Amino acid sequence: AEISDEPLDAEEIARRREIALLESLNVTLRRPRAGEKRILGRLTTIDCRIDELFFGVEAATENFRFRAESLETVRLISYDPKFVNAEFGCGPVRKENLAVFTFRPRADQRNTAGELVSIEFVPKNFRFVDIQK
Repeated sequence: AEISDEPLDAEEIARRREIALLESLNVTLRRPRAGEKRILGRLTTIDCRIDELFFGVEAATENFRFRAESLETVRLISYDPKFVNAEFGCGPVRKENLAVFTFRPRADQRNTAGELVSIEFVPKNFRFVDIQK
């Protein structure tokens, strides 16, 4: 970044705030462990069965289906104030959302992309950034 005595305009201040927020959020997110992957997408459905749940996720380039034994086995975190203490039920998810989904890919696939580990709701302007620090 350039060093200058000129004051920043409102647009530049807003841009820098957004970058700082994205960087801090990227650092705060749960880091995938060995054997885990993560994607950015929208939760679209929760399909409840007797002994398992299936989560429908719409990502930028494809749709995914993840499995979990129960909601208690999935780590739910919200970095978006709209989703603090939000309640979810079975069926379509109507609330507009964006989240980071961490999962363990499964070898057998069983019509799913893998076992869901965590859902971290993020602000709608979130994106993954590479932090060089």
